[in-house]
Amino acid sequence: MKNYYLLGSVFIFLFFGCATFAPKASYQFGEIGPGGGIIFYTYTNALGERFFLEVGPVETEKSLSFGKSAFNLKLSNGGGHGSSNTRDLATEFKKAGFDSQSNAILYCDELIFNDLDDWYLPSADELAVIYERLYMDEIGDFKNSIYWSSFHDYRGAHYFNFSNGQQLGTIGYENNYLVRPVRRFKQ
Repeated sequence: MKNYYLLGSVFIFLFFGCATFAPKASYQFGEIGPGGGIIFYTYTNALGERFFLEVGPVETEKSLSFGKSAFNLKLSNGGGHGSSNTRDLATEFKKAGFDSQSNAILYCDELIFNDLDDWYLPSADELAVIYERLYMDEIGDFKNSIYWSSFHDYRGAHYFNFSNGQQLGTIGYENNYLVRPVRRFKQ
């Protein structure tokens, strides 16, 4: 009898445990996404494809520097460009010998969390949405502090200050500020 009970318990754990982690057909704002973070934005493109933006949970947050950058790259500060900015900057930072333990871009680019490796440093516009939709409603354990964005220009790296909602400020590359990775996925 004990053997059947144990076998039944294992079956229930495996069957229902796996079902719990199966991807959902759709996600709503504020729900936990497949990466363990919080869904903060959803949209449907012209082809009818549904996309979701998920910000990593507080366990993924770190205080890092942006890293001195003299790269002449065309970056965008707009929403949805955090991924391409991160990818382009990561290539240059790797060539320059930076590592993910001290560099905000490489940390997000190389992060594997919940078996997902598509995390990136958000653009300032994406941080603005996180600020408005999550931080202002006290969702996600964000700090009353500065968060790096993936954008920089000739004046310095851009950030978003969660203590006052200031977007697009420029600040020195070497300062340590908070990083919260984001991922975009389609279903």
